[in-house]
Amino acid sequence: MPPARMSRERAEQVVGACNAAIRAGYRMSGSPSAIEAVAKALEWPAYTVRDRLEAAERWYNLKPIDNLPESFAIPVIEPLSKPRVIVRAASNVRPEGAPMRLTIIGDAHVAPGQDLSRFRWFARHVGETQPDKVVQIGDLGEFASMERHSPPGSLHQKNRPKFQDDIEAVEAALASYGQELGSVSITHHITLGNHEERILRFEGLTSEIESALWPQFTDILGRYDWRWVDYRQYLFINSVAITHVPMTLMEKPYNGKTLNPLANDLTTSLIYGHAHRFAYLNVGKIGPAQRIEILNVGTAAPHGWFPDYNVSEQGGYSWGIVDCTVQGGHITSHRFIPMLELEARYS
Repeated sequence: MPPARMSRERAEQVVGACNAAIRAGYRMSGSPSAIEAVAKALEWPAYTVRDRLEAAERWYNLKPIDNLPESFAIPVIEPLSKPRVIVRAASNVRPEGAPMRLTIIGDAHVAPGQDLSRFRWFARHVGETQPDKVVQIGDLGEFASMERHSPPGSLHQKNRPKFQDDIEAVEAALASYGQELGSVSITHHITLGNHEERILRFEGLTSEIESALWPQFTDILGRYDWRWVDYRQYLFINSVAITHVPMTLMEKPYNGKTLNPLANDLTTSLIYGHAHRFAYLNVGKIGPAQRIEILNVGTAAPHGWFPDYNVSEQGGYSWGIVDCTVQGGHITSHRFIPMLELEARYS
C-alpha cells in the first residue's frame, strides 16, 4: 500500500522552515546545513526534513526559496553567523604602572692602586641623566685580600693586599662618586656579589675575627647612603628582578656564554652582572603575550681590565654601564654606554 500523500500544509511548513534558515545565513549544502538547522529548530531528525522536502517538491512543486503565502508562520531559525567576541591578551599591551629609569653600574672590581676616575664619570652621567634609581650590581670591590684560591705559602698569596687596603680603595671610589654627584637626591642600591661574600667566608673560616671585618664594609655603604641586598638575594624594581648572579636550584651560579639555559628556567625578567659581558635576550614564554627579558650589564671595571685568573684575556668583556627602563615586570629599553664613551664625554 503506497504511503499517504503529505498534506500541503506540512509541505509548506518544511519548505518555509528551510527558507527561514537560508535567510538566516545557512546554505542547503553547507555545514551545518539549512536542513540541519531546521531539524534542530523543529526537533525533527534530519532525515525527516530531507524526506519531507522531497515530498513537497514531488507532490506540490514546492522547494526552498519558493513563493509561499506571506501570512504563513515559519519557525525562527537562529542565525548561522553570530557576532564573535574575542578577548585577546595582545603582545602590544602597554605595561602596567609608571616606567622607572635606572642606571646600572656593573662589576667594578675596585682594587688598591687602581685609577678611580671612572667613578667621577659615573656620577657626572647620573647627574646629567637624572635616573630614578642607581643600582651597582655587586663585586664593587675585588677584595683580593680575602681570596682563597691561591695555594697557602705561594708567592701570589704572599703578595695579596691587606684587607685595610681593599676597604680604603672601596671607600675612595664611593667618596669620589658621592663628591662628584653632590646633592642630587637619587636612591642608590647595591646587590652584593661573590667578591663581597669573600669577607663573610673569610670570617667564617677564622673564628678569631668573626664580625670584625664585615661591619667595616657595611659602614662604608651606610656612610655613603648605599642600600644593599645580600649576595644570592634579589632586588625587585617594578617587578623586574635584579641580582649579582642568579643561582641554579643547586645553589650554583649560572655561567656560560649564552643566556639560553637561564632563559629556560626564569619566570621573571632579570638584570644581573658577574659574567662581565653585555648581553640582552627577549624570551617568549608559553601563554598569551607572555615574555621575559634578560639583561647582563657587563663590567664597570677600567677599560681593558681582566681578572688575574683570565691570564689569556679571553671572553670579549664589555666595559661600561647601562641605562635602562623597567615597567610592569619588563625591561622596556636599554642602552650600553662603553667606558671609552664615558671617558670621552666626562673626563
